Amino acid sequence: MLPSPDPNPTSDWEGKLKKSNVLTRQAYTKLPLNRVILGDNLALLKQMPSESVDFIYVDGPYFTQKDWGDFSDIFKSLQDYLDFMTMRLELCRIVMKKTATICIQADYHAVHYLKVEMDKIFGYKNFINELIWDRKNKGGFKSRTKNRFIRIHETILVYSRGKKYTFNVQYEPLTPKGIAPFRYDDNDGKGLYKWVYASNYKDIKDLEEGLRNGQYKWPKSSRCPYYKLYLNSHKGTPPGTVIKGISTCDSTKRQNYATGKPEKLLTLLISSFTNRWDLVLEPFCGSGPACVVAKRSGRNFIGCDINPDAVKEAQKWIKEEALLR
Repeated sequence: MLPSPDPNPTSDWEGKLKKSNVLTRQAYTKLPLNRVILGDNLALLKQMPSESVDFIYVDGPYFTQKDWGDFSDIFKSLQDYLDFMTMRLELCRIVMKKTATICIQADYHAVHYLKVEMDKIFGYKNFINELIWDRKNKGGFKSRTKNRFIRIHETILVYSRGKKYTFNVQYEPLTPKGIAPFRYDDNDGKGLYKWVYASNYKDIKDLEEGLRNGQYKWPKSSRCPYYKLYLNSHKGTPPGTVIKGISTCDSTKRQNYATGKPEKLLTLLISSFTNRWDLVLEPFCGSGPACVVAKRSGRNFIGCDINPDAVKEAQKWIKEEALLR
């Protein structure tokens, strides 16, 4: 049985709910697609049908114990914070489809505690990735460099609802350094290529034919053959678990919301874990970067936040995005 909300909230987050437009139960007869809702995401999650969401992006409180202006990240205790988050994450699992995934973003303050709670809720075997986002922003550079390494990253924990989940490999364009090895050309119209080591050659059905026609070569000094990889058929480089090249300053809307995340980061996540027309849920939407990216990429979305100013900003941004299309 899922825990019910504390009737006597102890954190600033819960206290704000008394002043917000909290939704009543059974308010929706159908999903409020492509909307940003002002209210408590706990109430929203309780009303959403089970197995209705394809992807959830959680950029909630980090337990920094700071007031960021746009929202307060102050809790009475770490346990108070974990109770707040797990109550919502348990409901997130219920509304996720069996092929859905969830990304929860956090930093050193509590990410390891969240990992333990996520293992309990989603199952250790459904843990997909720990993504490290290199923010290119050396927080604390001026004041805290004498006794520690400079903090420059955040963590994104990725979990699935079940064994099979949506994943589309994204490719980064080759750099000049990556293109350089493609230096061979047989002048047969196929273009530049490089020789690539074929470690799984036993599965190659046309190996003998390829050796005869020159598509493969097998040097006597090598344990495995090589094959020709053509530049014009190379998709690029799939990203690793360390995400680089995306700065906290890359988002055009970050200036209007203290902790907004770059659109490029959300584009990578949403493109990887959803297909066109899928439903993206952003329960702590702030200025709504995941909602905007979802709309831009042909996905449906639902956003929610308890801050009226954040909801207005998100709605404004989404409207501007619609006018640009």
